[in-house]
Amino acid sequence: MSPAWLFVLILVPVSMCRGAKVLGMFPFPARSHLIVQKALMYELARRGHEVTVVSPFPENKAIPNYTEIEVRITMNDLIGDIVPNYVQVGGMHVKPPEKLPQVRNVKRTLLICELQKYLDEAPHGVIYFSMGSNLQSSSMPESKRDAFLGAFSKLKQHVLWKWESDTLPGQPNNVKLGKWLPQSDILAHPNVRLFITHGGLLSTQEAIHRGVPLLGIPIFADQSLNMNRAVTAGYGLMVGLQNVTMESLLWGITEIIENPKYRERAQHFSRIYRDQPLTPLEQAAYWTEYVIRHKGAPHLRSAALDLAWYQYFLLDVIAVLALAVGSVVLIIFLTLRTILRKIRGGGRSEEDDKLLRNKKRS
Repeated sequence: MSPAWLFVLILVPVSMCRGAKVLGMFPFPARSHLIVQKALMYELARRGHEVTVVSPFPENKAIPNYTEIEVRITMNDLIGDIVPNYVQVGGMHVKPPEKLPQVRNVKRTLLICELQKYLDEAPHGVIYFSMGSNLQSSSMPESKRDAFLGAFSKLKQHVLWKWESDTLPGQPNNVKLGKWLPQSDILAHPNVRLFITHGGLLSTQEAIHRGVPLLGIPIFADQSLNMNRAVTAGYGLMVGLQNVTMESLLWGITEIIENPKYRERAQHFSRIYRDQPLTPLEQAAYWTEYVIRHKGAPHLRSAALDLAWYQYFLLDVIAVLALAVGSVVLIIFLTLRTILRKIRGGGRSEEDDKLLRNKKRS
């Protein structure tokens, strides 16, 4: 190959590289929040941007083009109303499903292979139970734990339970435990019939994406709101933590599994959720790079930023409305005063007025 062609081949990739420096700062230092936010940051780093993230949970592994600054604070200044130039994207953290044994972590290979076999060979399907990353099932009160164990022992389905302890007293034969479970890939398995969840946003998004109905046990924050939406939309049921008993759990599980409408509604919303020209992560990355390409995209800025202070607070509009209302009130007042004067003076003649004036003079 001639030196000229070699020089051209070297220049081509250089000319296509348009990396930017990206700083990621997020308001709330919660691990579940960062799962979504870091999905976008990782994608931008993979695309060649120099990414720096302020994070309370730094990664232990080195990632190319990715740097973290450990800061554990809540940034209230970043929390505010959403203006129209925000692009709302949900489900950035949901990746295409893989066969479970393809997980790259060698230490987990045997567990993953065992999970795949467990899911494949469940003749009546599998119920997946997880209370998320912040809530641990192993810390629940003994009475609630016994209610779950009693309900699960009466089911013909297999139960896959995210349990953070090494042992579970009274564990039924149809229950399998795991301290760590690849939730999104498990929900993508066709044998999963039901997801028992705390109703967190990420869990509900993954369930909708995979088309799995929900039995929610909300604890705090937005979990009740998320589960109320599931109940209203028809792809889930909700049991309050204070109402958790073996009977209430059996009712919820049996109703969802035996009534096909819940799975049909979940599949319906899954089709709507996935019917997008780009995946949520691709869409988020596209709009981030769009703003970079167009130097901050000033044409997408809120028009409120260009208003004078009196316009921003609508003082000019208030003044016009006040003037209009005041004018109407004044016209009504003058009209009524004129009418009243006419009424009061209408019964006297000119001669009566002259006599009255003469009396006053005398």
